[in-house]
Amino acid sequence: VLLQPTRMVPRKGIEDTLHLARRLRDPAVKVVVTHPEPDEGKEYVGQLVATADRLDVDFRVVPVGPGTEIDLGDAYTAADLVTYPSRLEGFGNALLEAFYYRRPLLVNRYPVYEADIGPRGVAAIEMDGDLTDQIVAAVANWLSDPGEWVAAVESNYELGRRYFSYGVAAKVLDAALADVGR
Repeated sequence: VLLQPTRMVPRKGIEDTLHLARRLRDPAVKVVVTHPEPDEGKEYVGQLVATADRLDVDFRVVPVGPGTEIDLGDAYTAADLVTYPSRLEGFGNALLEAFYYRRPLLVNRYPVYEADIGPRGVAAIEMDGDLTDQIVAAVANWLSDPGEWVAAVESNYELGRRYFSYGVAAKVLDAALADVGR
């Protein structure tokens, strides 16, 4: 399962995940998107379905969260790889969720990732806008031998705890609010 835990909008790069699934040449691979709401119209969703059909990729939209039978944590647990090929993000909640749920990660180096997240030492398969043969090979390696990514996900979990946790956010906000009160 290649899990893309994002909304279905063009900037999320879902097409890259579909092309990755095709290039892996494994009929067992499924692409799962967890957020069905078509924020920018149903036309894009139709384009994704058409692309998946053309590429012969098993593409599924599996809504998670309140009002569904599937918890977000269940989706992450089922994932063999979390794909986050977003071209633009404000920060990247799904990225931090992948850290928390200890899942291996493919991430596009979007601007905030490059500036604030990646430099912390994230262990992920990184792409710079293009899905290269080297990236496909790295993904295939991780999928064929989960032992290859165990250290990476543990490291990312600790990075998330150290730099991006609620506890860290509370300290930063407390310090900021203390400065305002002076």
